[in-house]
Amino acid sequence: LAIILLLLIAHIWQKQLSKTLLKTVGITVLLVLAFQAITLPTITTLQDWSSTGTTSISRLSSSEGMTIRLVEWYKAWLIFLEQPWVGSGWGSYNYESFVISLDARFIDTPYSSAVFSNTHNIILNLLAELGVLGTFIVLGGFTWTLSPLFKAQWQPITIVAISLVIVSTVHSMLEFPLWYLNFFIVFTIIITFVCLSLQAEVS
Repeated sequence: LAIILLLLIAHIWQKQLSKTLLKTVGITVLLVLAFQAITLPTITTLQDWSSTGTTSISRLSSSEGMTIRLVEWYKAWLIFLEQPWVGSGWGSYNYESFVISLDARFIDTPYSSAVFSNTHNIILNLLAELGVLGTFIVLGGFTWTLSPLFKAQWQPITIVAISLVIVSTVHSMLEFPLWYLNFFIVFTIIITFVCLSLQAEVS
């Protein structure tokens, strides 16, 4: 859905991109989504056979899975409010989450005795650990890195690369993929590729 939104933005903003190209990419995305919907039962069955006993789909779609995230997001917000400017420190969320879970408000919540190392939301995680100042530096630097997007004319490959960035960004709102090295390396490579290609266009 995020990629389809990107295509609409590209259609309005980047007039030089042909309508045929945008339609082709859009149709491809819809076909991929349809393929995923068709193969979903098979994927779920295969994941049920894994050692974890819980599928990624069930974790995201279950009410309990969403409740746990809402609880962690609330914890992160409370941790942020304690030190809003500088946060509690990088990598400190697991400790802070454990401490705040002793509060009476969280006694009866799902997995109240579990210790989570991440909020499952990159914005709240940054706010809790780095505060407003640190979050501004990280997100400001990320925005500055992609600033050539606002100056250059996009190419078809640009849409593909940005789509991959959007997927990781949206994923980071419910999970923490960028805390895993394999995801982070791919994300960094894509960002670097986008920046280099756009700088070449600008120059």
